[in-house]
Amino acid sequence: RGTPDGNGGYTYNESALTDTAAVATFTNTYQADSATLALPVSKTLIGRPWADGESFTFTLTPLADNTPMPADGNNTLTLNGATGQTVSGSFGSIDYNAVGTYTYTITENTNSNDTNIKWDTSKYTVTVTVTNDAATGKLVATAALSKDGAAVSGSTASFVNFYTLPTKSVTGEGGASVDGQLVTPGQQLTYTIRWVNSESTPV
Repeated sequence: RGTPDGNGGYTYNESALTDTAAVATFTNTYQADSATLALPVSKTLIGRPWADGESFTFTLTPLADNTPMPADGNNTLTLNGATGQTVSGSFGSIDYNAVGTYTYTITENTNSNDTNIKWDTSKYTVTVTVTNDAATGKLVATAALSKDGAAVSGSTASFVNFYTLPTKSVTGEGGASVDGQLVTPGQQLTYTIRWVNSESTPV
């Protein structure tokens, strides 16, 4: 600014006028809109209907510390209430705010107490790729799936459990019995035959 010269005018310091230190600098930062993705799971039970209140639980595990997780903070999914053989659901929605590749595994929590169920021990690997769509100004997230190291089509981690009836021991000679209990004359016995393959999996 000027200095009064005593004659009603002002004198100015030329160096002050050319000083660039006081120039305001503005920096604009571009931030694309985030992408949202929910990872789906399906559960099929073969061999009997789902029991009332029966449920199966699955776990989503990140493979790196910076991997986004469901916004609800829950890394497990419980499926229940099936009216048929199969029920489907998804982990909570995941928000992605940066371009990159994020990897997870999805596994089923087995219940070793139920020996009549052959549990699906598959491990799914989900690779989520986040890219920037410059035309829309939004991030885009896509998921690729593999099962036990082999790529699979679609985006749903599908688990199948098989139920097999308890084995009964039948003896004869001197009085037939089933599991140690004598069979009385006229009593009817019902047998169910289930075919299995070489890996003891029902077919």
